[in-house]
Amino acid sequence: MELTLKNLFDGNFYHLCTEGLEAEVIVRDNEDFRVACNYIALAAWRTRVFIVAFCVMSNHFHILSACKNRDMAERFLRLFKQMYATYLHNKYHMKSPLKGVS
Repeated sequence: MELTLKNLFDGNFYHLCTEGLEAEVIVRDNEDFRVACNYIALAAWRTRVFIVAFCVMSNHFHILSACKNRDMAERFLRLFKQMYATYLHNKYHMKSPLKGVS
């Protein structure tokens, strides 16, 4: 059998995207970038989702995940958004800075 990522996890690929409310800047400096990257890794580990690739931009994120089903991908994204929204709230006193987080 050919060794491919699809064979390793026996699941699907999901393109996940999240953004700030009203295109607000949510990654303002190097610390924000490092925290976002670490939270992506932590949320992936906690939810057992493989991260194939990601792009952190100033006002949104793109994440290509690999997991067994859509529910796993949604759990990952929800956890990541909760953690990063809490970080933004604590650092910048932003209220609900990400779409879909209350």
